[in-house]
Amino acid sequence: MHEESVSDQYIWKRLFGPEHIRTFALSWIVILQVSLLLVLVKAYMRVPLHIPGHSALYMLPILILGKLGARWKYSGTGIGLTSGVFAVGFGIMGGPLLAFSRLLIMGVMVDVVFARSDHLSLLPFLLCGALANVTKVLVGWTVASAVGIPVFFIQAGMTFSVTTHIFFGVLGGLAAFGVARASAGVKRRLAPGR
Repeated sequence: MHEESVSDQYIWKRLFGPEHIRTFALSWIVILQVSLLLVLVKAYMRVPLHIPGHSALYMLPILILGKLGARWKYSGTGIGLTSGVFAVGFGIMGGPLLAFSRLLIMGVMVDVVFARSDHLSLLPFLLCGALANVTKVLVGWTVASAVGIPVFFIQAGMTFSVTTHIFFGVLGGLAAFGVARASAGVKRRLAPGR
C-alpha cells in the first residue's frame, strides 16, 4: 500500500511537477510564436514563382525549426494545430477546412518523421520536407473530392503538382537542415569552457 502511494506521488510529480509544467509552458510559448510567424509569412510573403508547392521554401524551415526548438514531443502537431486556427482567423489558404487540415497534417508529418530520428542528419530533414509538403496536395485532393469537383480534373494536374510539391518540400527541408546545422555549430562555439 505504501509503495503504491509513493509510485503515485512520483507519477504526479513527474507529470505535474514544476519542471514539467515549466517545460510545457515554454514549449507552448514557442509553438504560439512559430505558428503566428508561419501564418504571417504565408499571408504576406509573395514569391512570384507560380509553381505549385513553392511556399515550402519559406514555410517548412519555420515549421521544422519550430518543432526542434520546442521541447514538447508533439510540438509539430501543436504548431500545425495553432497555425491552422490562425490561418482560419486570417482567412488564408483556401477556406477554413482546407487551411486548418493542411497545416495540421503538415505538423503531424513533422512529428512522425522526427519521432525517432537524429535531429542533425540530413535524411530526416529531406524526408520531412517532402512528406509534409506532399500531404498538402493529398488533403487538397481529398477536400476537393468531398466537395464534388470531378476527379478527372484533379488528376489531370496531379502528377506535376505532386512532383513540384516533393521538390520544393525537399528544398525546404534542406534549408531547415542548413539552419539547424549552423545554429548547432554556433551553440557549440559559444558553449562555456571552450
